[in-house]
Amino acid sequence: MVNSRASELPPTALQQQHHQQPGQGKTRPLGISCLEDKIVQEAVREILEAVYEPLFLDCSYGFRPGRSPHDALRGMHPVLKRGEGNGILDADIQGYFDNIPRKELMEFIQTMSITTSSRLTLSDGNTLA
Repeated sequence: MVNSRASELPPTALQQQHHQQPGQGKTRPLGISCLEDKIVQEAVREILEAVYEPLFLDCSYGFRPGRSPHDALRGMHPVLKRGEGNGILDADIQGYFDNIPRKELMEFIQTMSITTSSRLTLSDGNTLA
């Protein structure tokens, strides 16, 4: 549970480091949070996961608890065996997480019935109430 005092503290500035991408020869910036921010982030993840996980389709595997790429392959195998699938798409959207429209995301989250006893401030300054 998030300490009510934690919701009053602004997020700490991220420690910036550059991470070498395997096999690509280029680096990407990583922002590393302090321990207190990680604790708050974990609490927010637990709240959001409890709200959204039941809404996802069984055929959705990406970044879900208890699901892996191998699970996705096992799920696709019967579909391909029946001849219902006509291909596999391997895609990587360049800078996807850097380009998420924060305002629209916050508006969408506000439409969900997430009830908390405190206001949580995200690292970009938006407040999740």
